[in-house]
Amino acid sequence: MSGDIGPHPLPRASAAYPGFAGLLLRHSGADDPAGGDFFAEAIAPIENTHRAARQANDQLVHLNQALHQRSAALATSNLKLKREIAQRKLAEESLRKSEQHYAQLLEQSRLMGRPARAEWQ
Repeated sequence: MSGDIGPHPLPRASAAYPGFAGLLLRHSGADDPAGGDFFAEAIAPIENTHRAARQANDQLVHLNQALHQRSAALATSNLKLKREIAQRKLAEESLRKSEQHYAQLLEQSRLMGRPARAEWQ
């Protein structure tokens, strides 16, 4: 095989996978250009997988940041809701006591009015 096969894949492989480049040098048959083509083709799916993994990792980092922001916003909302619930419970208790107080006053006024009515009749 004496044709021009293009640039050798080892510089690209050694940049992306330094440990793998040494393996390629030992097993590629540096004098055999066809061996280099084989490994260039073998590396392409690895490079694609690596690129896809980096993109997925970038998306994961972005999603984690959004999750942390949303969690912080929810925690703030929950705290606000708990305060509102506590205020409402206090208001309900105050209203209940007021209702009891006025119910007692009404009952006492009724009791006080009965003997007087009996005397008038």
